[in-house]
Amino acid sequence: MSDAISDSPQAIHVLLIEDSETQAVRLTLELEDEGFKVSRVSSAEQGREFLQQELPDLLIVDYFLPGIHGDAFCRQVRLRPETRHLPLLILTSETSNLTQVHLLDSGADDYVPKSADFDVLLARIQAQLRKRATKSHAPVNHVGFEWPRLLAIDDSLTYLEYLAAELEQEGYLVETASHGLEGLAKLEQQRFDCILIDLVMPELDGIEVCHRISQRSQQAQQPIALLMLTSQDNPEALSRALEAGADDFVGKQNDVVILKGRIRALLRRKFSQDENRRLMQEIIQTKELEAKHALEAKAEAEGRAALASQLELALGQLQKSSQELEQLAYVSAHDLQEPLRQLINYSQLLGQRYAEVLDQRGLRYLDFIGRNTDRMRHQISALLSYLSVSTEPPVFQELDCRILLSSVQERLMPLLQETQAEIYWSHVLPLLRACPRQIELLLWHLIHNALTFSSPERPPRVSISLEDLGSEWRLCVQDNGRGIESRFYEQIFALFRHLEQRGASSSISPTQTGQSSSGMGLAICRKITERHGGRLWVESEAGIGSRFFATFSKHPEQVMLQTSVLL
Repeated sequence: MSDAISDSPQAIHVLLIEDSETQAVRLTLELEDEGFKVSRVSSAEQGREFLQQELPDLLIVDYFLPGIHGDAFCRQVRLRPETRHLPLLILTSETSNLTQVHLLDSGADDYVPKSADFDVLLARIQAQLRKRATKSHAPVNHVGFEWPRLLAIDDSLTYLEYLAAELEQEGYLVETASHGLEGLAKLEQQRFDCILIDLVMPELDGIEVCHRISQRSQQAQQPIALLMLTSQDNPEALSRALEAGADDFVGKQNDVVILKGRIRALLRRKFSQDENRRLMQEIIQTKELEAKHALEAKAEAEGRAALASQLELALGQLQKSSQELEQLAYVSAHDLQEPLRQLINYSQLLGQRYAEVLDQRGLRYLDFIGRNTDRMRHQISALLSYLSVSTEPPVFQELDCRILLSSVQERLMPLLQETQAEIYWSHVLPLLRACPRQIELLLWHLIHNALTFSSPERPPRVSISLEDLGSEWRLCVQDNGRGIESRFYEQIFALFRHLEQRGASSSISPTQTGQSSSGMGLAICRKITERHGGRLWVESEAGIGSRFFATFSKHPEQVMLQTSVLL
């Protein structure tokens, strides 16, 4: 047991939110062995109920939860002062850079891949507990802790149902009212953190409702975030809403994502106002200064300019960081090859020279080492191929696709003979301006994928065509397998993901053909198409097969130049 845990006067209390029974039991036993007290629930909704009764010392949350996902739960935890400083780790099976950024942006302190060893999770927990111990926060009164409560007032019942369903997915507790008087009556009976008000309603319009709620909030000294909803997206309506006490103004025609973002922003501000009344006065004064139409227009223009500048700076920093990370990963993977070769060589020498000395268990161990080092060699090779697409500048030239296909077919000849496969393509293929090495790599992976994951009922048949779409070419690689379920269309392009591991393909697994799969082939293909100003996608039909489409710009140099300028 680590010193950081054993020195504590009482056991560290961990709340584990995990819907997988197997995963939850394993983590609970391992954490309890390390001296933690573990409470476990299987959904974000149950986690919310738990936090209403008791605050743990640390939260461990699965990303893919039924109902409210882990990132939405995390955002709700960070909204409230009672839980804002709780250490929170997210468990995830997705490890892409975008996923990592998304998780950290949602408010998580750290994330741990589910594939990682328990020692990695334990180290992450200890790091967060050390950070928490070094920070001095004012004690938080847990009595009365509640999840954010929202009230939606709108005379359209259909829109109310839609709005409630969307907001409940974000973890909010939502009440609805079909007219202004009903909403005011509910406000007398319950406490709400944010109220959404329709501008145009019969009897009592949104301006009057907003005005009454604002007056009541000021008299009771209980700030409520007010958000005006309207289809009249014009400066006059905006000015009237703000003058009536609304904190923000959103058109109904906008995407619901914008509405959710505005609500999160309002709640963050509202809870900050609860902690600091001075900030409340500053916000009121700012909104009074912005009441006039001319000042509003100026402030909006300045805000847009500042946001554009910050976005440009952030994109540049992100691009630089991404390039540095890719270069570091490439160098690291390249340097791992030599010690891996030594491990393979010496394990083979051990098997050759000491086979008679080793017992059956020792031979099994040695075989296990051999199979896993070979798998690691394939993974590193695939990772280097993936990273080289981004780190090595492509050299574009006119390509004869027939020559590339012939080269790929020759390389795949052993697999073609083993599976009795046939490859068809038109002998009148046009010239393609692209990077030869990358296009050959893309063709190899797409054809190899079709052969490896073929149907056991018939020999593989692969058809290849190239179509002129004007400003770009479209490549199609079609097979006669058993297809892929539509819900897995995007997931199959993720890194280190095998078709059969997701149940995404009803075709045979690679082990049945004697082939191994790195789980990176389609990710490499997508990266190549993006570098050529195109995209990659799949269409599939059960019992018929799959078609992989890849587009390529006819002027890839210009696409790369424009991308570099934007970044």
